[in-house]
Amino acid sequence: KTDPTITCDSNVVHYRQLHIHGANGSAPEHNKRALQYISTGQGPVKDLITRHIPLDDVLDAFQIVKKGEAIKVTVEPAPAEVSAR
Repeated sequence: KTDPTITCDSNVVHYRQLHIHGANGSAPEHNKRALQYISTGQGPVKDLITRHIPLDDVLDAFQIVKKGEAIKVTVEPAPAEVSAR
């Protein structure tokens, strides 16, 4: 996010007839399809979350993302809190 510029060789894009697309957001149908892929094991999701942080360290999670040390961080309750549910 601090350097959103992407550089590339425009000759490669031109002669290989490459397409560059950007996207943001999704429609409900996309979410439904993604959940189907995940539930059937077709979508590899293990590596989507790059860090797991305990709830006590929630403020650290913000710094980790801000510094670019991880992309997706989950904040998780302590095991005792999970078993109390």
